[in-house]
Amino acid sequence: MIIYILCLIIVLQSIIHHIERKDLYNRIMSKNLTEYKGEKCHSMQSAHDRSIKRWRGLDGENK
Repeated sequence: MIIYILCLIIVLQSIIHHIERKDLYNRIMSKNLTEYKGEKCHSMQSAHDRSIKRWRGLDGENK
C-alpha cells in the first residue's frame, strides 16, 4: 500500500515540475512582463514557437 502512495506522489511531483518548467521557459522567452502576463490567457502557443515565427517573419508584423 505504501508503494502505491509513493508512486502516486512521484507522478504528481513530475506533473507539477513539468508545468513549472513550461511556465519558467515562457517567462524567460517573453520580451517583457506584459507579454508574459498576456500570453497566459490568449495563447496556448509556447514562447519558443512565437519567437521562431517572429524570427522567420511568419507573425504578420513588418519589421
